Amino acid sequence: MKSFNKNNGIKGSLKGFYNALFQENKTLNKENVEILNKIQKDIEDENYDNFKAYNKILEYELFNEEFYLNECDFKPEIDPLLHYIYIGHTKNLNPCEIFDTSYYRNFNENITTENPLVYLVNRGIDEGIISVNEDMWQPLSINKFDFTKKIKEFDSWGINNGQRDVPIIVSLTSYPKRIHEVKFSLYSLLNQNLKPDNVILWLAKSEFPNLEDDLPEELIKMKKNGLTIKWCEITKSYKKLIPCLNEYPEAIIVTADDDLYYPHNWLEKLYKHHIKYPDDIVTHRSRKISFENGRVKKYLDWNVIKSQEDASYLNFFTTGGGVLFPPNSLSKTIDQTEIYDSVCPTGDDIWFWAMAVLNNTKTRVVNDNLYEIIYVNPARDILFNKDTLWSYNETHNDGQFESLLKRFPEIEEKIINEYNNNKKQK
Repeated sequence: MKSFNKNNGIKGSLKGFYNALFQENKTLNKENVEILNKIQKDIEDENYDNFKAYNKILEYELFNEEFYLNECDFKPEIDPLLHYIYIGHTKNLNPCEIFDTSYYRNFNENITTENPLVYLVNRGIDEGIISVNEDMWQPLSINKFDFTKKIKEFDSWGINNGQRDVPIIVSLTSYPKRIHEVKFSLYSLLNQNLKPDNVILWLAKSEFPNLEDDLPEELIKMKKNGLTIKWCEITKSYKKLIPCLNEYPEAIIVTADDDLYYPHNWLEKLYKHHIKYPDDIVTHRSRKISFENGRVKKYLDWNVIKSQEDASYLNFFTTGGGVLFPPNSLSKTIDQTEIYDSVCPTGDDIWFWAMAVLNNTKTRVVNDNLYEIIYVNPARDILFNKDTLWSYNETHNDGQFESLLKRFPEIEEKIINEYNNNKKQK
């Protein structure tokens, strides 16, 4: 009963509905009686799935009342969202522009008799099944329900017990909005075939003023599996790499992201390729910088590289997919905050790539590279596509890249020369 009592949205809707009935002396039509009977049955059965979903649907902006009323072609006397939750979905009505009830019911084989939208917000998002219409991409993703159980039972040591001549450090960062999900990424990094010498999570002191007291218990527990948590002053995504470079200048540093899951052979592939080409930066995921009429094309027009590539300045690595930086492969300019804040304030990948080019270091794409990333929370980036650095940079990378080339014309000269030389050789 608690889930119903705490749901002020549904309680308010029902109160308004009953008040209208008594004030206007209306009789209940068949659908309204059916909805109220279903609500009563949910309460009696202590089945609170629909109540939990009600507020989530509104929070995620997955219900558009005007759109739904047009779908209905009549005005329900009861709250339209309650009408959709209990009746509308059975008629394959759609709650908003992007959610196709019939499509998601067929796409997600786990759905039986449930309302597909209720299933999405209560389970589908955490299962990673987020393609809600025929035009929406379904990426690779993990089922967080499965991995939550694995993480609770995780008792293995996830880093190297021996000693390498040059240590391998996996470095990533997070921030308060994602701190409860970073455990999934860390779990994958602590379960690699090739064990790193350290896995370091860099966090900003200003974002967690009480330090470890502000962190989830399951994250602290991972220190027993080999995780190291370090604190720094940088608040932006640059802290995935710069503090680690400063503290471990002679180490191999491999970057990762806090919202991706990494297969067991992820680090092994990077390191084997590094052994063959020790002076190059090595990456799984990269775009090929391309040109049109002598000018750099827009970022989203650069193709993702899907097979091994020779070393090139034109290989633009994306650090979240996994990039291995050999010692001393980046320019000493990298930690000049005032420059990157003015040139590419949110474009950490742009800045790191530029520091490689300035240092005359080229990038190689791994043989049999893992270019398809596995999401921890694909709904955030793809279904909702808001409040993420990825979605922001989709439209801002071009301006930041142009600003960078103006600040460092020698970089533009290098990539144009290489592009022209490649054309001549073809």
